[in-house]
Amino acid sequence: MGWSALALLGAAPIPNDGSGRPWLISKQGWRLVDAKGRPVVLKNNPQAKDVSFARLLAFIQTNNVNQLTYRPGQFACTEFAVKLHDDAEAAGIRCALVGVRFQRGTGHALNAFQTMDKGLVYVDCTGSPRPSPDPARYDTIGYLKVGQPYGRLPLELGAVDPNRYERYTYVMGLWRWVELESQRLQAPSGPETPDGGVLSPEEKAEQRAKIRAQLKRLQTRYDMNPAPVKSVDIWW
Repeated sequence: MGWSALALLGAAPIPNDGSGRPWLISKQGWRLVDAKGRPVVLKNNPQAKDVSFARLLAFIQTNNVNQLTYRPGQFACTEFAVKLHDDAEAAGIRCALVGVRFQRGTGHALNAFQTMDKGLVYVDCTGSPRPSPDPARYDTIGYLKVGQPYGRLPLELGAVDPNRYERYTYVMGLWRWVELESQRLQAPSGPETPDGGVLSPEEKAEQRAKIRAQLKRLQTRYDMNPAPVKSVDIWW
């Protein structure tokens, strides 16, 4: 995602180079540009409407934005967010583009939907720089809270509670616990049983298999700026 400082904070939107279209400008006076430094242009549909969360999920799961390749300097998070926005609006679903600035490092772009039953939901379909055997993992619910790191969860985990940051921290807590349990099972002596004994090799293998299954479900890492969120701007 690219950000460029304006000379005057709070200045009125200015046209881009020759297109006559206004910049998208943040509350702090930063203007949103794409990976190549060009002004971001959104294709809004005046007939688009807010939909239910179930309808939104159905759209996200059938849209292929997440399958596109992330290419730094060419097709980055802003391009993913603009593409999802335009696709949603074309499908009659009102969608916003969201710009995130962090306390340090590069910003990020994603999308927002005002659902009829779950309120404001952030969606992030930014894909991978490499072909993925499971592109669906890049269809995610985004979790934003100023002062906290930005988080993403796969739809199956995020859909349970799509707009409370506590859901993200809860799942991350589970991930850390599963990781620690996996490490503990690999210790030479092995963990003790409830009655003070030591697990047999067969029992350890069974426990490791269960842990691996949990880890596979929870361990979805995304390349994100770990710094706390500084500000969030939403453009409808």
